[in-house]
Amino acid sequence: MAVRKDLSASAIERMTHRVYQFIRAMHPELADVDRAFAEEWLTPELLALFLTQSPADQEHSVRAARLLLTHGHSSRDLVTAALLHDVGKSAGHFTPWHRTAIVILESWAPRLLGWLAKQKVPFLSPFAVHCAHAQRGALLAREAGASERTAELIRLHHETAPGADEELAMLRWADDHA
Repeated sequence: MAVRKDLSASAIERMTHRVYQFIRAMHPELADVDRAFAEEWLTPELLALFLTQSPADQEHSVRAARLLLTHGHSSRDLVTAALLHDVGKSAGHFTPWHRTAIVILESWAPRLLGWLAKQKVPFLSPFAVHCAHAQRGALLAREAGASERTAELIRLHHETAPGADEELAMLRWADDHA
């Protein structure tokens, strides 16, 4: 069994890492080797779902899955969840402005993010998509044939406290560090 990583990080460390993610996401391109990696882990139905994600989310998801494997976490449910954890975002059009605002608001003003998500203004719709993406992604994954466990990991990957669920804690860790 792999050792659980220290999951604590300050808000500044998380935001700094998210800024780095943002810079990488400005020019996303899924490499052939990364697509082959996804094909290796996903059924054809789940791969089709994976490919509905934006190129930036596809790259991020592959990096998260590879981080888990690098740290000794090779459960099929966990790696599949890592590859699909953001698939619920495919319903929205996220501009760089939206992605940046979401990162900042999640760290510094989560109640404001929730309020923005409830507004019926088209420009703000990505906030609503973001807030609902874990639940929506879990439903999409189940419809495409993912296991109950994979769907559970996707659904809970933004919950505040993973409790004793090591796989959920590791998915959250990989999501934050990918």
